[in-house]
Amino acid sequence: MKLCTKCNELKSLDLFSNNSKRKDGKQHYCKDCHKLYYKNNLKKLFVKSDEWYKKGMDKENLRFLVYSDSSVSVYKSNKPSGKTTLTCFFA
Repeated sequence: MKLCTKCNELKSLDLFSNNSKRKDGKQHYCKDCHKLYYKNNLKKLFVKSDEWYKKGMDKENLRFLVYSDSSVSVYKSNKPSGKTTLTCFFA
């Protein structure tokens, strides 16, 4: 038995999702409260995750541009003359 921190009811452990980071291995709220929370806050959570994704993609694109520019310049400066070389840059 475990106490749900959202509804303050004692419930069976199988009504809680797993969470390996917690001492008892279960979430601190029950599955029903979790479903209700997401149902009531779906729009807010979608906007927040969309902003997070766009922010992360901007950082990833910037990192790729910096990496690809520096890789090309390193390749050109170290390119052996008169030899055929195969170079692969992963995107």
